Amino acid sequence: MIASALGVLLAGCGRSSPARGSAVPTTRAPSRVLLARVLEVTNHVGTFRFSEAIGYQTTDGGGGLSMDGSGVSDVAAHLTQMTLTGSANEAHLSPGGAPTFSTAPAAESFIFTSSRVYDRLVGPPPGAHDWCWKAPKETPGRGVSPTATIATLAKSGGTVSEVGTTVVRGVSTTHYVVTSEGRTSPVDIWVDTSDQLRRIHSTQTGPTYSQSETTDLFDFGARVTINIPVKAPPCNP
Repeated sequence: MIASALGVLLAGCGRSSPARGSAVPTTRAPSRVLLARVLEVTNHVGTFRFSEAIGYQTTDGGGGLSMDGSGVSDVAAHLTQMTLTGSANEAHLSPGGAPTFSTAPAAESFIFTSSRVYDRLVGPPPGAHDWCWKAPKETPGRGVSPTATIATLAKSGGTVSEVGTTVVRGVSTTHYVVTSEGRTSPVDIWVDTSDQLRRIHSTQTGPTYSQSETTDLFDFGARVTINIPVKAPPCNP
């Protein structure tokens, strides 16, 4: 089911490489300097919308999964809501831990708060369920906001390599590849002339799978509404 695959997709593990087609880096700067600035500017606007595209493929012939989604983030309130929809080809549980996929499409929604992650899955039984919640430590994933990865990279130090310029959703950006000490997964980021994060991309591989994930940020400062399902019960183990 998408629910079982999502934990692997959002948690991520293994090795990573820059986006396909990346040019040879041309300049370098300490990551903490640039990334701290990007984090500050992006979070300062308070709210934004984002889109998500995830691709997952087993390398043992088991199958694959693609998911697309959208969401909103209210940084000041520590709230993020997103919905992912996807479909999968048949796959089996491999020794490396690849998930079992459903062949039917499904949609899964999440609300991330500072203390809980709410989850709802709309799809065929038996996996479908209404809103329930888990404590963050029980739910590996993206954290409260798409900028959480930038915060982690800013703290870890390392190197930012400038690749070139790219237009993202009609906005001129500078493309960087970020590598940091203690992290084996380089991350591609696209930053506009105001130092706002516009896109973040990673490609990861494990013993039996490969994964790519791209998040676009836009509509900075938009009015967003996130309704927390306060009566939702705890999710089943």
